[in-house]
Amino acid sequence: MRWIIISETVSCRYHPKREGKTKCENCGAPICLECMEKVKVRRGGSVGGETHVNVYGIAEMCIPCACDKQKMNPKLFMIIAIIFSTILGIISLTLGPFLADFPIPQGASAARVIFFIIFPIIIIICLALALLNIPKSKKKNAILEQKKQEFLATHKISP
Repeated sequence: MRWIIISETVSCRYHPKREGKTKCENCGAPICLECMEKVKVRRGGSVGGETHVNVYGIAEMCIPCACDKQKMNPKLFMIIAIIFSTILGIISLTLGPFLADFPIPQGASAARVIFFIIFPIIIIICLALALLNIPKSKKKNAILEQKKQEFLATHKISP
């Protein structure tokens, strides 16, 4: 008995007359090479039997999915900065008075400088960077959304 393998070609979601060369790794739609965009994504995985959360790879996605994946969450930077600043503030407030009253020979002045001057400066810098990053991430998100809408409009697909 002879087996005959028939390959079925699937057309691109956005170009019905073209062959879909790959599938979008996000939505699973068949896409041609013109509609494909490579995006750096974080994936959970294991290497050598050990589980690693931060394994990065390249994903092939359609342009609308790639735009959605690349959008930034502006609140995330602020949350991280607040958490980091709170931790440094707690360390400064709990250990600072202890260092001020505790008679430490030569090294005391360096420790006091670290807790009373350097930590507050680091806290202010973290919060300032987070606040400066919010407009930047909103601008990037707007550009990506515009790119996605233009792509969908030229291919007459509703989102």
